[in-house]
Amino acid sequence: MLADPHGLLTPPERLTPIPSVASFVLQSLPGWLAVRALVEAAALTMANAAFGHHLSKGNVESWFGFELAFHLDAALESHDWTALVGERRMDLLLVPRAMAKHEERLSLGSGATPSIAIEIREKRLASRGMYEDAAQRLAQDLEKLGPAPVRLGVLLTTDAVWTGAARDVSNKLEGDAVQVGEARLCRGLQRLARLHRHVARPQYGGRVWVDVVVPQTQRRALGEEGNVTYEDMSAFVRRAEAAFPSHQPVEEQARLAASARSYYDQYGEVPDAHLALQRCLCFEHRKLRDVGREPNGHDLEYQLKLYSALMG
Repeated sequence: MLADPHGLLTPPERLTPIPSVASFVLQSLPGWLAVRALVEAAALTMANAAFGHHLSKGNVESWFGFELAFHLDAALESHDWTALVGERRMDLLLVPRAMAKHEERLSLGSGATPSIAIEIREKRLASRGMYEDAAQRLAQDLEKLGPAPVRLGVLLTTDAVWTGAARDVSNKLEGDAVQVGEARLCRGLQRLARLHRHVARPQYGGRVWVDVVVPQTQRRALGEEGNVTYEDMSAFVRRAEAAFPSHQPVEEQARLAASARSYYDQYGEVPDAHLALQRCLCFEHRKLRDVGREPNGHDLEYQLKLYSALMG
């Protein structure tokens, strides 16, 4: 029997090909780095102006997966990894580019073993069932993912409804429980990050929470996350600016950023709104970058605070 200190190996019949792949995962793309890339990708996906539109129309799991893959590719390009969509009945796979096959579409090469699998599940609180029920189904799905050595989950929960729709008081109460953390994940899952935003469209609106989770049996395999550096934050800001260039006049951007900074200096708190956090972070970073400066002291502390709040 092969030693398995990290708990990465799958059942005995699959032991032969996996040790080298599991080693490759840990050496080439640390689990905590995959988690950070996934959380950043989720933050950018939630900032997409089309997010509320798609949420109001129906199931968003497929769209959310493709958007995550788009942002994950940008984040993992320097590591020579890529995101595959809908391979081996898994929503997303993160694999070294050498394992990908280029044909009519990018897919997993023959004989290659999946490296990092991601499952996405959506829960609308206006429908029957509870947050814990959705978490339980996600946990079961993660257990069925097959040979992937590392498995991550994304649980998207919303209490958004159309104006005039029959409103169940339990929908609001369940949303409040999710918001304050009373609605808990099921046994066997551990939350790594939670992102939150409000969606407001004509005649449609509500709250959205995105939880990034991992089976507790695999938490140790992810390793301990390194500190976010200025270079890490700069790389995220560049991707955010490339994906969502601001069309606001500079004066409006400056007013929002100045108001947020003044409140932080006085009370030590940053904005709660997802989009405001991202816009303030990008503006503060660009303001110093354009004059050839890097933040230090209080400026760096503020930018890291904005980044941390954005990533939940």
